[in-house]
Amino acid sequence: WEAIKYSCDRGFKSFCFGRTEPENEGLRQFKNGWGAREYFIKYYKYDFRDNSFTTRSSSVNPLYKKIFKTLPVPVLNILGRFLYRHAG
Repeated sequence: WEAIKYSCDRGFKSFCFGRTEPENEGLRQFKNGWGAREYFIKYYKYDFRDNSFTTRSSSVNPLYKKIFKTLPVPVLNILGRFLYRHAG
């Protein structure tokens, strides 16, 4: 909210809400409620060991998603501060 308010106060005509995974329906609906326009971004990954582009997915292990989904927000905040430096 503060970023949107800041942008409006300074006369910006557009605001980027950032990327969202296609399967994250709730966040997409929230952003669309503000009038955001969706567009598809293609990502390409290059594997320097194989000297080629790769099609391997880097998605999060389903077990990790299940664990993180059950943790309280304060624990997630602490983990996020630590893990972001190493995995971000």
